[in-house]
Amino acid sequence: MSSVARSPLKIIRIAALVVAAGVSAWACSSLSGHSNTESTNDAYVEADFTVVAPRVAGQISDVFVEDNQSVKAGQLLVRIDDRDFRAALMIAEADVAAAKASVANYDAEIARQPSLVEQARDA
Repeated sequence: MSSVARSPLKIIRIAALVVAAGVSAWACSSLSGHSNTESTNDAYVEADFTVVAPRVAGQISDVFVEDNQSVKAGQLLVRIDDRDFRAALMIAEADVAAAKASVANYDAEIARQPSLVEQARDA
């Protein structure tokens, strides 16, 4: 009777080990499976995103779109404050005016040279 009593216990232990091994294998495959895919029982989740970067740096003065709003190519999204660019333009225009004045001064010097040469000859 002891051999008969031991054999159902052995079968139960072996069955428990097989079930535990199966559960462990399923858990490992579920955890290590496709990490970039989110899924549910009856759905698949896919995300599209785009990085948006300005061509120039600056402070944003106006925003023309809402979060998660669909946009089209070429659509105005934000307006960058242009005060810094206007100041840089004014500085550049002032530099051009100063360079033109310098050229005019050199032209006047060149035009004056013949009279200085004449004056030196007469002296």
